[in-house]
Amino acid sequence: QGTENPCVAGSIPAGATIRNNYSNHVRFEFYFSSIVVVRMSIEIFYNKNFDEFSLDLSLEMRSKKYISKNFPIAYVISALAPVYLVGGSIRDLIYAKKPKDLDFVVLGKNHLDWVLEVFEKYNIDYKFNRLGGYKFLYRDVEIDLWLSNDLFSSIQYNVDGIFFELQTNRLISFTFEDFMKNNLRVVNRENNIENGRKEKLIKFSESYFNK
Repeated sequence: QGTENPCVAGSIPAGATIRNNYSNHVRFEFYFSSIVVVRMSIEIFYNKNFDEFSLDLSLEMRSKKYISKNFPIAYVISALAPVYLVGGSIRDLIYAKKPKDLDFVVLGKNHLDWVLEVFEKYNIDYKFNRLGGYKFLYRDVEIDLWLSNDLFSSIQYNVDGIFFELQTNRLISFTFEDFMKNNLRVVNRENNIENGRKEKLIKFSESYFNK
């Protein structure tokens, strides 16, 4: 059983790289002449037995609840910096699965001092992950957090192109609609995050289209 959830609508011109304005925070000039942020429906699912996901009405609601419970410090950071939940954790939440980790992007490397101030305030003992981001445990949840000047760098396959924006608690979809229309495909060949992740994404794709 699932329910639908609308994403925000809007338009982002190709090549936009302005870093102090939300609508131009993403650089998509590599493979698209333009990118449209579309209003779309994303179905969420529930487990048979009652659990923490049973009362969720949307993916936005589910994402906000899960972050607030497992890494509320992300909302502290979002008070002064744009923060996005990205990656496989969103796909896990669609299927009411507990993500094994949470990946966040702080948009704007100029927010580094603020992020480090928050880490110090909350005694975050971090290390650097292999991609240059911050990695640490918080309440037994593995957190990866990066600072970047564009969101496109976090996308490799079209299924990656959906983000949860903490400042507004809304979903932003750039290439997830392309996934829904065209199935799984690479949209950013400059991103070679992990050679073995294609197999995992194929499984998600098969599950999503055969639900």
